Amino acid sequence: MVGCALDREETRQGLGRYRGQAVRGTTAGAVLTALGLVFALLPVEASWSSEPAAGLGTTGLILLAISLSALRNAGRIRRALAAGAWSAHPAVAVVRGGMVPPSVVLGDRAAGRAWPVDLAASKHRYERVLPGPDGVLWWCGDPDRGGVLAPPGGGDPVWARPVRGHHTRQRTLHLAAAAGLFDRPSPAQPQGPGTRDAAARAAGPLDTDAEAGAGAGAG
Repeated sequence: MVGCALDREETRQGLGRYRGQAVRGTTAGAVLTALGLVFALLPVEASWSSEPAAGLGTTGLILLAISLSALRNAGRIRRALAAGAWSAHPAVAVVRGGMVPPSVVLGDRAAGRAWPVDLAASKHRYERVLPGPDGVLWWCGDPDRGGVLAPPGGGDPVWARPVRGHHTRQRTLHLAAAAGLFDRPSPAQPQGPGTRDAAARAAGPLDTDAEAGAGAGAG
């Protein structure tokens, strides 16, 4: 495509920070796991080593799993941002109850649809992406397959996957409707690099030339 969300400096920096944290977490997890193994392999006489071995090993494995998952999500985010552009949508956070983190429902009045997504992020990270007082979030991706959410500006991209299960999706949409999602006006679309507006402006003359050529050929 002509232009993509990664053209935006704030987005590149935000993704870089996220991936950097994941890399550091992976390294730390591997080091802690290795230290746990070292303590576990000490002679039996060193009975004091069993507790640090278990603690270091468990902590390291947990940190390693979380960080590797974050690295995978960073790859998904990069691919989605490289294939699409940012657009702004009205959004609400929906709490379905229990210990389940809030889902986010986005609307697109022009397309006549709404889609619920779950955020693949730790608590401190997804809290940055929950809709603010203006009720607007930026989106880049495929509503049916997943994409990237960010607060306006695109600086804290988070991977978002479709809510699973027909019943759960319908219930989430119902709660979003009750929260007034479908009564909200369409927000102003973002401007500048990495947005749909910029991509449309860049592609416009090319499309016009192609149509003119096709018309001449038909004549």
